[in-house]
Amino acid sequence: MKKQLTLLALCLILVSAINAQTAKFKNCATVEVQQHREALNPGYLAAVRKAFDNAKAAIGHTGASRGLNVGDTIIKIRTVFHVVYTSAADSLDEDVIQSQIEVLNQDYRRKNSDTINTRADFVPLAGDAGIEFFLATEDPDGNPTNGIVYSEGTPTGFFGTFDPFSDNVKDPAQGVGCWPSDKYLNIWVCDLGFFGVLGYAYPPVDLPNWPAQSTIDSFRQGVVLDYRAVGSRNPDPIAPEADGGRSATHEIGHYLGLRHIWGDDQGKCTANGGEDDGIGDTPESGDASQQTCNLNINSCTDTTAIDYSDMVENFMDYSDDACLNMFTKGQIEFMRSVLLTYRPGIAEYEIVQGPQTPNGLAADQNITVLSVYPNPANDMISVATKFGKSVSGSVTLMDIMGKTINSVELSNTTAERISFDVSNLAVGVYTVKVKANEQTITRRVVKQ
Repeated sequence: MKKQLTLLALCLILVSAINAQTAKFKNCATVEVQQHREALNPGYLAAVRKAFDNAKAAIGHTGASRGLNVGDTIIKIRTVFHVVYTSAADSLDEDVIQSQIEVLNQDYRRKNSDTINTRADFVPLAGDAGIEFFLATEDPDGNPTNGIVYSEGTPTGFFGTFDPFSDNVKDPAQGVGCWPSDKYLNIWVCDLGFFGVLGYAYPPVDLPNWPAQSTIDSFRQGVVLDYRAVGSRNPDPIAPEADGGRSATHEIGHYLGLRHIWGDDQGKCTANGGEDDGIGDTPESGDASQQTCNLNINSCTDTTAIDYSDMVENFMDYSDDACLNMFTKGQIEFMRSVLLTYRPGIAEYEIVQGPQTPNGLAADQNITVLSVYPNPANDMISVATKFGKSVSGSVTLMDIMGKTINSVELSNTTAERISFDVSNLAVGVYTVKVKANEQTITRRVVKQ
């Protein structure tokens, strides 16, 4: 069995080397490392598929599809960079890491200056993910940190580089272990040079837009980047086509469950038995663009009203960094759903306040005050309501799947203050729904 696995790894390395010859480099090894993980742990990819289905099913309940409307949430992801160096060259300084955070925040909030390059057909499909990233300020023991950890690595294998198939950068004997993956997005930075890849990531287990079966140890959860593909101010970029920091944007998309937009199906369209990425508003693509920005490619015929060209500007394609500039709204609602269902503990949540009347009260029809506090909460939450007239109705606390946890009836009242005990609830995002006569208002609350 060990011999067979070794041969599989060598075959995957050969595939990567061939890809590196046909393209300038192999952008992403996520699919290959997943296939290798499936060979080691049969059933792994099935669990990935299951998680994808669950995240899609939860979209209507999480409110992910509401974008940044009234009562929605900006999700701020707590991030740690593990810089695992074997020489001075791959010991990136803090400015490079900071430039990577800047790129991520621009790309995931659609504040990147190159949004002007999104083609007219795709502008209505593009959106602001409402996802931001910040360097952790506390380590797992509560000590202050700047979110960047330097460790000297001693990888075994080819030319002193780290092997994506063995994932040895995460082995404390060769690299460095992760911080708790249920509380931090771990990003490992190291030399993947021999393999010609820019990075790879693992999606949450049980996610079904991924091909075939899936369990991954918690210590593997996160993103791995070649040091030459980090940030927009890298002193030694791997190539001009990958010097904009978009490799991290792409790999974190995988970490949040997105697939490559062409479905990793060896160039097939769905009409010919191929797969797509499982996201409804990304046009069909037959294959990766492979470091080009050819706006004339239309490799598959779409069944929608518009037969779109390939979306080469999508962050989940293989285009040049200078070409990439958008996520679709469907990709966004899916990533937000994955965060709220599978990775809620890695983030802090900023509740976006709704429109206000001149006197500072919420601009709702019957409800003149709706306050949920504290938010985030640990033990108890209070819901304060005030109505413009006497109303009947209910105040309900629900989980992200829409299941009622607790509900209190209102009866001909103009004001009410209700408390819910959340001490025994799992960490995550919940919904408070207030129904007053014919009006229903919801607010998010985060359980820490």
